[in-house]
Amino acid sequence: MAVLDPERADVDSVLVTRWTADDPDAAVVEALAGAKPEGLVAAAGYAGFDGTSVLLYEQWRGTPTERREGAVEYRWYRGATRPDPPEVGCVVIVTAEFDGVVDPRTWVDAVLDALAADDSPAPGGISAHFHVSADGTRALNLAGWTSEAAHVAALEASGQGTVGLGEKWRAVKEFPGTTGGGFTRFRLVREV
Repeated sequence: MAVLDPERADVDSVLVTRWTADDPDAAVVEALAGAKPEGLVAAAGYAGFDGTSVLLYEQWRGTPTERREGAVEYRWYRGATRPDPPEVGCVVIVTAEFDGVVDPRTWVDAVLDALAADDSPAPGGISAHFHVSADGTRALNLAGWTSEAAHVAALEASGQGTVGLGEKWRAVKEFPGTTGGGFTRFRLVREV
């Protein structure tokens, strides 16, 4: 059973840190070595399928007592998981950055609306766990997929850089106030 549950009610904040390393697996093991600091509920370390990306996702109760350089603080906002979900083989971290005027939650709501309205959802999609940054300028989706290939196939099938088809997905892609973003595919290395 997984230690990390993005929707845990006893979590006050999430710290997400990204960096690159020659050996992402070793970087995760090193980052998660030792005793858990007070307040750290759970943490997961991921290695990118690109061979150099590393991501650490930490759930904290109260104010985080330790912050890694470059960590961004988020709060969980909303999520969706398909019924009877299969095992996650790939985690896609999707980020969106906003101009400071638009509330990132409106973008998250639009994405979840597009997912709910999709008559033929991508077969490899399992879950979407959306977070909004503490400063209100970013959104992050911790998305579970059956495999890296399933995510690639979904993007290719849409032909528009989204995992679904239709006007609602186009609206997500062209959402006003978006200033940047992207995605990286990861595999879980370790949880504590």
